[in-house]
Amino acid sequence: MKDLEFQVGMRFQSFNELKEAIRQYSINNRFKIKFAKNDKRRVRAVCKEGCDWFIYATVMQSEPTVQVKSYQPKHQCSKDFVNKQVTSTWLAKHYLERIKYDPSWKLHAFQDVIKSELCVNVSIAKCFRAKRRALKIIEVIDTEQYDKLSDYCAEIRKTNPGSRLMLNLSNLIFQRMFICLDACKKGFQAGCRPIISVDGCFLKGKYHGRLLVAVGIDANDCIFPIAYAIVEVESTDTWSWFFQLLAEELNIWNSYTWTFMSDRQKGLIQSVETLFPNADHRFCVRRRPTPKTVSKEELAQPAHEAQSAQQPSICTPSISRWMPNINLV
Repeated sequence: MKDLEFQVGMRFQSFNELKEAIRQYSINNRFKIKFAKNDKRRVRAVCKEGCDWFIYATVMQSEPTVQVKSYQPKHQCSKDFVNKQVTSTWLAKHYLERIKYDPSWKLHAFQDVIKSELCVNVSIAKCFRAKRRALKIIEVIDTEQYDKLSDYCAEIRKTNPGSRLMLNLSNLIFQRMFICLDACKKGFQAGCRPIISVDGCFLKGKYHGRLLVAVGIDANDCIFPIAYAIVEVESTDTWSWFFQLLAEELNIWNSYTWTFMSDRQKGLIQSVETLFPNADHRFCVRRRPTPKTVSKEELAQPAHEAQSAQQPSICTPSISRWMPNINLV
């Protein structure tokens, strides 16, 4: 509706659609338009006093639509920087995606964007109400998504047969979910080395939770996704549940030939030792324990040389001179 031009005979599905179009026209063109008549049968919108602009529409008798009966497009008034059609409700809907992307958007920055993009002045209080309304809309949208999880799982099974999806509920309330797409599973088994890196991260939303992921390395040394899960917390129980399902999907019954890499977070070490007792378990160099006798800065360069070395002889001299100081040998 951004560049909508009204014409006599134009039809709208409802009065709400018509009024939204008039409101959008008022905001885009910076005219102070108000509704002089607004009932179930007719709508008449006029500009400010002294201006001839108006639009009049009524319900059609033959069909349930609204039609513009008369329209005067010319304005005799000047444009304004204050517009009552720019309500907090309209602002919430108009900037919903931006607020969803950045819930911490500062009110003064929000106000400046409105002034720059719409050429209207709004108060901080209106910005506050608009942001509050938008956050409530986002909250409702996020909540409704949980009702669609069963349909989401069914659609994945339909479009990617062989995928493993595990949806756990507690008293009909979402608890955790595991997803391993068949294409990812077969791709990993066919073309990747038996090395799995696992990690978890926070989910920053109303309901929080943790995202657990397992990835491999393909022939181009690029990350290859295997499986992921959404759980309530990162713990021995959730990691064990994740690893159990992962082992079933990848047929890891003999862990001698497998290597796992992790960041030593909660429950990881114990879970790997329990479910994959014979696998090698290596740790991310960024999460290495730092001895008290050596600062992180002193250890950073030798560790970097060791992790990036392609041959043992390159890093051995550099690392060997540190061994007596860090009490590892």
